[in-house]
Amino acid sequence: MRLTDIHSKINNAREVDFGAVISESIELFKKLWVQGFLTIIILAVIGIPLSLLSQFILEMLGLVVPNTFYIDDFSIESFSRSFGVSTLYNFPFTVISTTLQLGVFAGFYRIVKMKDVDNRSTEEYFFYFKKEYLGKILMLSLVHSAISYVAMLLCFIPYIYAIVPLMYFSVIFAYNPEMSVEEILKTSFMIGNKKWLVTFGSIFVCGLLGMLGLFACFIGVLFTISIVYFPTYVIYREVVGFEEISEIDQIGKIEEF
Repeated sequence: MRLTDIHSKINNAREVDFGAVISESIELFKKLWVQGFLTIIILAVIGIPLSLLSQFILEMLGLVVPNTFYIDDFSIESFSRSFGVSTLYNFPFTVISTTLQLGVFAGFYRIVKMKDVDNRSTEEYFFYFKKEYLGKILMLSLVHSAISYVAMLLCFIPYIYAIVPLMYFSVIFAYNPEMSVEEILKTSFMIGNKKWLVTFGSIFVCGLLGMLGLFACFIGVLFTISIVYFPTYVIYREVVGFEEISEIDQIGKIEEF
């Protein structure tokens, strides 16, 4: 699908029903909870050691900034300075972590679309870590991390707004890998702006549903939290859709053949 067609569909899209998004997300979760669980496990297995390694390296270099503040000497200035320095030190590791997340979630969304729309089965969670996509994922991660950090430095309020468009990065990339980084960024913010309220609301509600797993000895949240990632797929499907065979599906068919 051409970029102009996608943007035209987003600009002229009808209102998306909030209740329908929640209902569809729940139904998809019922069918794909195993794939969602495996996605979360993959990210945890790789992400937790990466986080520990980053902290170890920063401590070895003496770059760890204390994050404990006492009421007597607390000030906005000192907190902002410490947060800013800590953010700077951790930025390279954040980019690596974001690269992992964007790539794995793009693979997850590819799986969701193929099972939901194409009625085909695949479990390639690392599909987008092939060399033809890896450079683009890295650039997207740099942009994603930079926007997130700037938004957080602005007292977190802009981050609440930015989190919605940022969550569309993996969705847009998964179904339009031929787009440039700039086009993915523009499209993500376009659909995020147009459908901000329904996206934020549905993610919030699904987040509450996902947290119900905490009542199952806490570990149950690993099985339920993936429901948070279905609303963006449902909204993209309703707003843009999958009318044409994309380049990525053609590659998949060639591989299966």
